[in-house]
Amino acid sequence: MLKNYLIVALRISMRNKLFSFINIGGLTIGLTAAFLIILFVQSEMGYDRLLSNNDRIYTVQTHFSAPGRAPNTNARTPRELKAAMEKDFADIGSFTRFYAGSAPVKIANDLFVEKSYRIEETFFDVFNYPFLEGNGETALDLAFTAVVSNVFANKHFPGQAALGKTVSIGDQDYAITGVLEEPAGKTHMDFEILIFNGPGALDGDFIDWTSSRLYSYFILADGGTINNMTLGTADFLDRNAFFAPESWQDYKPSDVMNLSYMKIADIHLYQNTRNTIGPNGSATLVYGFIGIAALIMIMASINFINLSTAGASAREKEIAMHKVVGAKRSQLITRYLFEALTLVSFAFILSLALTALLAPMVFNWIGLVEIENTRMGSAFIIIAAASSLITGFLAGLYPAFHLSSKSPASAFSGGRSQSPRVARFRIGLIFFQYTISIILMIAAGHFYLQTRLATTMDLGFNDENVLAYWGVGAADEASDQQALAERI
Repeated sequence: MLKNYLIVALRISMRNKLFSFINIGGLTIGLTAAFLIILFVQSEMGYDRLLSNNDRIYTVQTHFSAPGRAPNTNARTPRELKAAMEKDFADIGSFTRFYAGSAPVKIANDLFVEKSYRIEETFFDVFNYPFLEGNGETALDLAFTAVVSNVFANKHFPGQAALGKTVSIGDQDYAITGVLEEPAGKTHMDFEILIFNGPGALDGDFIDWTSSRLYSYFILADGGTINNMTLGTADFLDRNAFFAPESWQDYKPSDVMNLSYMKIADIHLYQNTRNTIGPNGSATLVYGFIGIAALIMIMASINFINLSTAGASAREKEIAMHKVVGAKRSQLITRYLFEALTLVSFAFILSLALTALLAPMVFNWIGLVEIENTRMGSAFIIIAAASSLITGFLAGLYPAFHLSSKSPASAFSGGRSQSPRVARFRIGLIFFQYTISIILMIAAGHFYLQTRLATTMDLGFNDENVLAYWGVGAADEASDQQALAERI
């Protein structure tokens, strides 16, 4: 039966070439636009899925709301937090901190500025990154060691093993004890070299919980829950927090400070705080694009419905003959749905090809280089196929019921082929289609104007011939400024 439906659908498509071309073309354009959006959404929602234990890794955020000051949320935490949380919360399996920045790395006689994290010995207890060279169990056994990314190793030690090589940072030499594999997915963690100065190197003697300098992450212990920690946070702060500024010491710690815990997989889209490790995405933007993709598919379906109902008069006699020879309405509905899904299948194949062709150009043009390299993997194909199937089903549903409702007598009566009810329905669809199109065009124009303003606005200073440099400590800044000025 399905084979017969397919043969008939192909014959009708070939017989009505213009109708099929317009329908398939409209669906292809709509699906391609939706597929490009799906690629963007998939990329944004795919951060930090590469670690096998990512569902148990959390970061700690600090919230301050002291009277007379604006409330603020910080992605960094006090350095004293680790010891106190490990002591008070049995839900924590392992806790690690690091300082994120850039380091002047000297290799042989060449100096490079690399993104670096100054870590402690528990780093790989939380982040179980796979190693190309070395391993996480022994990489931090000794002080003044470094673990580098595969990109760092290929850049500075091409064609040779980086394990055992030495790099210099400031006046200190570091032995490379590990090389990490290239990440299998996207991550908010942004480093090329991990620097380990030894146990306790991130601790200090001066205690002040108002100073947040380190990023803190922990992994839940077996059986541990984040709800237990959230409920116990206020009491924990009252027992442990100490504020060095005298103006803060009059307040109960839990009245002016709070902690929150966020899953590592949620950081990219949902962490909207000061001092984030890198530029994050926006959940609002992602959900907005999902809505736009849905609207585009709805518009493609409406276009298909309008074309199908407009051409219904040409098929009335065909429908009448089917009913005269005993065809049931359910059979006609199945047949016309199958015709719609056949057209959508052609559009789906064309859309996949167009998406593969256009994605690099589109994402590179709008500056999303990372998404440009996103592959159309199995997850994308499944989502795209399901979206196309739903679109085809919705697009073919009304025409199938409308066409199958025709009586044999109406086909030969010579009367009006379209009832006022159907005409009103089509007008409503066209009105909705044009309304959504106008809204999307206005939104696109607004986005363009905002982008143009951001790229052309007056910065308030002349940026020509202005040089920025970093990687210099405060103690050496004055002498280095003078030496640099004499060389330029």
